[in-house]
Amino acid sequence: MTTAEVITEIRNQISDTNAAYRYDDTDMYPKLAAAQVQIVADHPEALCSDTVVSTSITDPIAAAVEPQINDMFFLALVHMTCHLIFMDDSEDVGNAKLADKHLVLYERSMS
Repeated sequence: MTTAEVITEIRNQISDTNAAYRYDDTDMYPKLAAAQVQIVADHPEALCSDTVVSTSITDPIAAAVEPQINDMFFLALVHMTCHLIFMDDSEDVGNAKLADKHLVLYERSMS
């Protein structure tokens, strides 16, 4: 899985597919990195076995360049990232509900 594939799916999930994006890719990178950290915390086996220590999941910049988790966690990565994006705007009731929805979908995808 590539960062581009993940971000494309995230954009589909959050209805941000028009060229004038609400969320720039660079805004998504820290959330993508945080989502990977959460996945590895929940399931340590998610970390790719060929991940080099110098660019490990603990380095958010390196983690944002290319996902460092196993491809089977693709949906979990998408839903956790969506959850984190909507949590930033959670003062809006609609976004808070969407954040909760993606957290539930994340939990389902992790089981």
